[in-house]
Amino acid sequence: RCTSSSSSSSSSAAKFASYSSMKVALQNAVDSEDYEAAADLRDACETIRSELNPREQFLIARLEDLQDDSNDTRTRAEAAASLAEVGTEELVAETISNQLATLHLDEDRAFAEILENSLWTLWLKAP
Repeated sequence: RCTSSSSSSSSSAAKFASYSSMKVALQNAVDSEDYEAAADLRDACETIRSELNPREQFLIARLEDLQDDSNDTRTRAEAAASLAEVGTEELVAETISNQLATLHLDEDRAFAEILENSLWTLWLKAP
């Protein structure tokens, strides 16, 4: 049982890593106006996303909500809390940590506390 869960988690982590790197490459292609490459990367992202189970698709959507700076603080805070409840440390802790590291704590103290609480929720989950 533990081996199956572990390999499933590793598989999810690999899919998440692949999806994330493709999203970065997609943004770089759009920024450099290489629209043909961007279309191919968009299609590859959609293929990976379609292979994810519903829980993983939910996590991807919430990760994107958290990382989208155009979202209001409430939306991003709700995404962080959802990720902490549904996600695993392996899949989402790094993203939440990165968000926390980029905040200006004086301006975003309440949001920073939500991110910190989300990390603690992930770290304290029973394995």
